[in-house]
Amino acid sequence: MDILKNKDILDTKRYLQDKMNPDTCLYENEIKEIKHSVKNWKFATDEMYSPIPFFHELNKFKKGKILKFSSVDEALKKENTFTFGFSCNEKLLMTQKSNAIKAGIDHKIYNYKNNTIEYFLMRIYMDKAFKNKLISAGTLSGIENNLQFDINVQNNGQNWSATVYEYMNNMINKVYRYSKGWNGQTEYKFEYENEILKKIKIGNIDWWKK
Repeated sequence: MDILKNKDILDTKRYLQDKMNPDTCLYENEIKEIKHSVKNWKFATDEMYSPIPFFHELNKFKKGKILKFSSVDEALKKENTFTFGFSCNEKLLMTQKSNAIKAGIDHKIYNYKNNTIEYFLMRIYMDKAFKNKLISAGTLSGIENNLQFDINVQNNGQNWSATVYEYMNNMINKVYRYSKGWNGQTEYKFEYENEILKKIKIGNIDWWKK
């Protein structure tokens, strides 16, 4: 798999670059609509939930601890708190992260379209101290020919990254990752025991282990 020569990946990158609309109103309205459709909220100290496969393991992110708040507004008043909005069938619709005072609230929105998930990240300044800012946009494709793509483009339209999942027997066998500025791409090998992931390796090095 050569990410930089894959037509589907490059086409998706161009599609996402075209979505970098300077008119933030479209994204702001979508955030409001999604928030109204949330049926269940959960709270945590870190980005605990994600529809991206092995998001935490590949990025070495900790999942955090569950928190309890009486409301979303109460949670967002506490710095560095994550709130997660779910649909009635437990699909993650949005993630919010409260930053330092006057540093805005990061909103990540997930749209489920057929077999794909389109998402974007936007920083909203509730006190209007700064202009709201679109940070990035991405898409997670469905699985075809045992491959699945997660492509993400930053707001400058130039910086981007790609993660390719290679499946075998309905489980991820290898992952290939590239980010602009890297000297080539990185290959991750998944090792299982009784169908439970035990290790992710880069070459002979343990990148992650249970």
